[in-house]
Order: sequence, then structure tokens, then C-alpha cells
Amino acid sequence: MTGIKRPIPISGMDLLPNMYTPGMYTNKKDNIPFSVVLQQNRKLSEDKDRHLQKRVSELQTQVQRLERKISLLNNENESLKKRQDEKKPLEEKIKTLKKRNAELAAIARRLEEKAKHLQQENIKKVKEDGHGHPETDHLKKMFARQRAKDLSEHAKAMLAKDREIEDLRKKCQELADQLSNAEFLGPENVQMYEEKEELISIIKQAAKERLTMEKQIAKIKPKFRTMDKI
Repeated sequence: MTGIKRPIPISGMDLLPNMYTPGMYTNKKDNIPFSVVLQQNRKLSEDKDRHLQKRVSELQTQVQRLERKISLLNNENESLKKRQDEKKPLEEKIKTLKKRNAELAAIARRLEEKAKHLQQENIKKVKEDGHGHPETDHLKKMFARQRAKDLSEHAKAMLAKDREIEDLRKKCQELADQLSNAEFLGPENVQMYEEKEELISIIKQAAKERLTMEKQIAKIKPKFRTMDKI
């Protein structure tokens, strides 16, 4: 019993190194070794990974570019809002100047009508009363006082008109400076250009009304002198 050697058990796994040697797996269709197929698949996978990484990098670059553009647009939007808020007082000033210009024009018309009416009334009274009437001197004094009052009102209106014209010129110059310093002609600059043109129109109208007042005073003075001689 002791001299008999038992056979050593051999499992199927022990035979694998001898049974399956490298290069035995082949592609049945093309008769390509399995190791070559694995290498090709690995290369394809690496190429695909590189392509995906490149695509991801491109997308990240585009996202960063879009983020910068959004940031610039937000800054520009804030700047436009700030400019719009700064222009609100100027718009209110323009409305006030328009209203004041209309009031001064109405005052000028009333003064002109009043002066004509007084001239007609005084001439009529002088003709009716005659040269030797006792009330002639009194009428002349009243007429002189009224003349002084009318001339004073005309002078005040002209002074107010001069101040208004000067304010309008300053505002017009400010708008011109803003337009000259602008980098591009955006919607807000177009609006400033329209406001400038509107101010120029108001200045011309105000200057025209001032000239009309001066002509009215020039016409009234000779008539007053004629009345004094009557």
C-alpha cells in the first residue's frame, strides 16, 4: 500500500495555459488575431475619447464666449438705464421751457392788444375833448403812466425771454457735447439728437418772439411821443 503512488488530480484550469496560447482567438471572418482586434478597438475608443474631449472643449469655449457677451449686454443695458434716468430731468426742463415759452407768447399778445386799445381810447378822448379842455393834461399824465407801465412789462417779458433763450442755448450745447462724445449712434443718441433739434427750434421761436416785442416797443414809442405833443 505504501509503495503505490496515487495520481495527482488535474483540474481543467490547469490545462488552460497549455490549451489556450496567445493569438489563438481570431476573427473568423477576416482571420485577424484577437490581440489585433483588441488593439484596434482600443485605438478607436481612444480616438472617440479625444474627439469627445475636443468637442467638450469647443462647447466650453462657446459657453464662455456667450457668458462674456451676456455680461457686456447687461453692462450696456445698465448704462442705458442710467442715461435714461439722467435724461428725465432734462425732459422735464424741456416741458417747463415749452410751457413758459407759450406763457410769454400769450403775455406778448395781450400786451400788444392792450397797447393798441389804449392808443385808440386815448386818441379818441383827446379828439373829443379838444386841445383846451382842462382834463387834457390829466389824460396825458395817465397815458404817460400807462406807457411807462407797458414799457416796463415789455422789458420784463424781454428779459425773461433772454434768460429763456440763454438756458435753451446751454441745454443745446450740452446735448451737442454728449452727441460728439458718443461712440456710436444708438437709439438713445438718436433721441438726444431729436431733443437737440427741438431745442434749436424753441430757441429760434423764442428769438423771433423777442424780435417781435422789440418791434412792438419801437412802434409804441413814436406814437407815445406824438400823443405827448397833442
